[in-house]
Amino acid sequence: MTDDPRDIETGVLRFEGKPTGRGAVVDVVCTLDGETIHRDKMDPAKATDRKRFAAAVLDAIGDNAPIDAKRIDAELVAIVNRLEADAAKAGGDDASDPPPIYYGEELDASQVIRPELVIRSDVSAVALPRLLNADGNVIGDWLHFVRCGDERRVGRLCDRLEIGTEAALWLSPIPSDPTAEDVKRFNRWSQASRKAWADGKPSPTTAEVLVMVAERINRYVVMPPDDAMEHCLTLAAWVMMTYAYPALPAVPYLYLAGPPGSGKTRTMDVLSRMVFRPFMTGNASAPVIFRTRHTFGGVLLLDEAERMRDTRSPDVQEILSILLSGYRRGGSASRMEPKGDTYQSKSFDCFGPVVLGCIKGLPPALSSRCITVRMMRATKDDPQIERSLDDTPEQAAAVLDALHCWALDHAAAAMACPIPPSSLANRAAELWGPLLRVAVHTGNDETVALLVDHAERMTAAAADDATPEYDEAIVTAFYRLRSEGETPRACDVLERARVLDSETFDQSWKPRMVGGILKRYFRERRSNGAKVYRESPKEILAVAHRYGFDVEGSRDG
Repeated sequence: MTDDPRDIETGVLRFEGKPTGRGAVVDVVCTLDGETIHRDKMDPAKATDRKRFAAAVLDAIGDNAPIDAKRIDAELVAIVNRLEADAAKAGGDDASDPPPIYYGEELDASQVIRPELVIRSDVSAVALPRLLNADGNVIGDWLHFVRCGDERRVGRLCDRLEIGTEAALWLSPIPSDPTAEDVKRFNRWSQASRKAWADGKPSPTTAEVLVMVAERINRYVVMPPDDAMEHCLTLAAWVMMTYAYPALPAVPYLYLAGPPGSGKTRTMDVLSRMVFRPFMTGNASAPVIFRTRHTFGGVLLLDEAERMRDTRSPDVQEILSILLSGYRRGGSASRMEPKGDTYQSKSFDCFGPVVLGCIKGLPPALSSRCITVRMMRATKDDPQIERSLDDTPEQAAAVLDALHCWALDHAAAAMACPIPPSSLANRAAELWGPLLRVAVHTGNDETVALLVDHAERMTAAAADDATPEYDEAIVTAFYRLRSEGETPRACDVLERARVLDSETFDQSWKPRMVGGILKRYFRERRSNGAKVYRESPKEILAVAHRYGFDVEGSRDG
């Protein structure tokens, strides 16, 4: 028995509780013969915290525990009583005593990270919810699976993640105790695989996991026959990227495009069974989206995304704003939240992967953040349509086990791979870069070449889709005028465009419409009060080649 009134000894067990300075949180330690059995930062005044602590202590000691759950609960309550007595004694009777001042080392803000998925060169971690039967009561807590160098460790999720003898990361926001629904949604790593990983079993390689994921997709989804393998490879690499996205400055969104009945919803369902922490919805409001993303992270799967085109709707505008900002790390939604009698600003983290299913197309700004996968209707001869998504549960579980192990042991190395040479640049390189890194990490040159070629072709097709159909004709008319030495106004370019295509450029076209198109590509200047365009034919050709415009008429022949 020690002199510290917060220490309680029961046989060979000792319970000690010390305030952490954070509200009612207490650092409680249980030792057996001087060796720490369990340690937790908790509120011992809460019955659920006490039950969880007792269950962990009894689990650590095993069958021969010299104490039961009720006695542990009593010891924790005694800690609360003694701490309250200490606080009252320290406070005295003088109500004018100043509030306590806390001192400590200032934390580096760059070392504060989210807890659910940590992917760094020095440490990787995955948070997993579970349910415990604590003396007949079902309670939930979070486990943290951590890989630091060659060390693998498992412990209860707390706000400090040790990454060395003197270094640590600080985790925020720490989620509240998981509900049964949270566990059903997010506990998708089997106990057997978790134990094998903790015991040191080697994790599957990037190449092995890519094949496993691709085979699951190919089993249930019909892809366009001309490039089915490439589309399947794209989806598989994207699924793996969702287990590594915290390591990226920006994440590519996935856009499933196609007519009704082309399998978009089925594909989204297949992906939802493999991606990291899925949140699948078709009608969630903006607050539900940003609060769920902030609390749990993971992947948003938004089906029936046609409403994103209704930009006059305030709710759609809010959701679109969240999606556009969530593309880059640090993207957030800010709201005024009540605090006592007033309000304070709070930012909700919106960063993370998104899948969008849509028939009629997305707004240009959102589409530019997406890798597009063209879907097609299955025929009666396609075997995929007859298969239930639940027909092979063992294989489905094996894929999820492999993805979690891969995230801890290989994801950081994969995201550090150099992007292979290609014609991709700017946003296209940013979109396809993470997927190409996954391919590179397989070590298979054929896989890399296949995905690079597909990325280049899909990028070219996306550029064609994004370019309004009239732009090429307007740029061509401008090029012809400048080649003849003219310094045209918008009305002059419209007149020449009518010569080139009188049917398209009818009387409904106005010079201001042409001026709007020209300003997408060229600088507007003034001459004697008129707006003119002066780029040289060579400069116009450079712009035309960049966008694939045939201004010289080489395709006419």
